[in-house]
Amino acid sequence: MTCKVRGLGMINALGRGALPSVTAAMAGISQYTETELLNPEGIPLRFALVPDEILPVIDVARLSRPGVRYERMMRLAVGALDECVGSTEVEHPLPLFLALPERRPGRDYPALEPFLKELSGFTGDVLDLSNSRIFPYGRSAGFTAMASAMALLENRNDAGGSTRGGAIKRVLVGGVDSYVDASLLGIMDKQNRLLLENTADGFVPGEGAAFLMLEMSSKGRILIHTPVTASEPGHCYSDEICEGVGLSGAIGQAIQQAGSPGIGTVFCSLNGEGVFAKEWGLSAIRVSTLFKDGLQIEHPAEYYGDIGAATVPSLYINALIGRAKDRVDGAVLIWAASDFEHRGAGILV
Repeated sequence: MTCKVRGLGMINALGRGALPSVTAAMAGISQYTETELLNPEGIPLRFALVPDEILPVIDVARLSRPGVRYERMMRLAVGALDECVGSTEVEHPLPLFLALPERRPGRDYPALEPFLKELSGFTGDVLDLSNSRIFPYGRSAGFTAMASAMALLENRNDAGGSTRGGAIKRVLVGGVDSYVDASLLGIMDKQNRLLLENTADGFVPGEGAAFLMLEMSSKGRILIHTPVTASEPGHCYSDEICEGVGLSGAIGQAIQQAGSPGIGTVFCSLNGEGVFAKEWGLSAIRVSTLFKDGLQIEHPAEYYGDIGAATVPSLYINALIGRAKDRVDGAVLIWAASDFEHRGAGILV
């Protein structure tokens, strides 16, 4: 199954708005900044944060959870969703399939179902909450969100073929996350995962939100194929060795079900951590025959930081605008890997 994109919205450290953000990334502009915050060793932390002045103002008293991270996630989501639904006419509330941060051992989920209702209240009730779902699987969660959204479109595209309710012609797929959480940053620092002035292996914490409005279609200049998800036994917090089985399986299946187009460009979740670079290297070897010579690899986290659960829809938007501006040629592979076992891949043609 394929879909075309009818609307998009994005916000991250590069700016508010999909086009300005992607244009900045294309120009190689990085928003990594060294802050006055210090880790226990006295080394400054680096961030890629969205400036407060471009975040929407909301009534925080209406939020069900206290805390800076939850508040910033809501403000980020409101900003990106407003852009997405404002870019085209929306006649009816739309189902939202939302990627959210994964749960860390010993900690609660950063956000769950109430986030959807609160987001709807801040954005003019544009969401069909009865058909909306969350996917708290972290960096690659957007693939499960997109696959579920496309399945709903396929099952409910006309009222006659619907098992219940009326026809659903369009859906929203999005993701939102923020690393503005002192406890989480402390965990990442203790695990030596942050990129600091004295390290070469690590990521820069970021934050962002991105949304796509999809409509089922087999015709269009740019189409999105149903993505594929998989599990990796050897993830970041596993005792097993990562051999790239999950990621390579998702990539291979995604390419094959899209008709095996020659892949010339890859947009991915590489964030500066060697563990993911190694996993990609092992996976790429397994599926190398499916790639064109001179493969172009894009990892926008080098400009706006690791944006967690907002990664997948942001990667799609980067690829879409790249294709629209003729900066990207032919079929595009998009893949992402979460900290835990979740992996995914999708094709844009």
